[in-house]
Amino acid sequence: MHPRFALVGLLAVFGASALAQPAASSPPPASATQARTFVVGDTGRTFKSSAALGSILAVHFLPEAASEHSRSVIREYSAGAPTLAGVRHIIVSAESPETFKTSLEGLPSGSIPAYRDAEGRLAARFNVPPAQDTVIVLDSAGREIYRHSQMHDQAHTPFKEFAARIAELTRDKESAEANLDSSGLALQGYDPTAYVDEHKAAPGDKQIQSSFRAVTYRFASASAREKFNADPAKYLPAYGGWCATAMAKNDKVEIDPRNFKVTGGRLFLFYKGLFGNALNDWNKDEPGLTAKADANWAKIISSTMPDK
Repeated sequence: MHPRFALVGLLAVFGASALAQPAASSPPPASATQARTFVVGDTGRTFKSSAALGSILAVHFLPEAASEHSRSVIREYSAGAPTLAGVRHIIVSAESPETFKTSLEGLPSGSIPAYRDAEGRLAARFNVPPAQDTVIVLDSAGREIYRHSQMHDQAHTPFKEFAARIAELTRDKESAEANLDSSGLALQGYDPTAYVDEHKAAPGDKQIQSSFRAVTYRFASASAREKFNADPAKYLPAYGGWCATAMAKNDKVEIDPRNFKVTGGRLFLFYKGLFGNALNDWNKDEPGLTAKADANWAKIISSTMPDK
């Protein structure tokens, strides 16, 4: 229903009938692999996987980080990483100390961090053959949910395909019910960080985007995107970005992205148009309407699809 309004839904904000809800969908099953924690690297340059708990972790095993093939992979994924929030990337290579030092010196500024896998111990732990390029993805609890391997120097998985796979694996109930346009864009392209941090509505730049749990957001600046990527949950709109006043009536109604309120760090959005300003009604009883909207949203997402 974005960007046009459904008349019956608009009337519901101000006391009429409810909007129909979109059909439910199901996520792909996640693997039940046991959670793993590890430390990789040399003295003075180590990575502890425990530091990534709470985020998706992509571990890229590259047999020869200095090869042109590997550098191509690193360049592509380093460029793409800022467009995928909630995901951390590391490069792991079992090269000798001398070769690995050369590899590090050859990486461009801003590349995904690389760590030496002494004697291939981490690769062996994850059953990665020495001659294969492999990416292993661990969920926020450290469980393996995806891997892809190919022989070294073969065409690697393009970042775009990797991002699509992550979207499939992380798409949750709230994402499935969120207020998005046909391309999966949230907030009609407005910057979520500007609402929360600056209390203003700022249009995002279509060249500065990031996706989180299969939902795309735009940002007014690269620094705003960095803030979002560091803590995306902080900036997610309440009720998937639907009108908060309508949600208190158990309805989904489109919003005016310039009509919003931040209370207790939560971003609430509201309809404003021919039928009035839903924010005015919200302000008459914000605590009561918040409780109702929270309860109704919980019911909507609980019925969307089963837990992974």
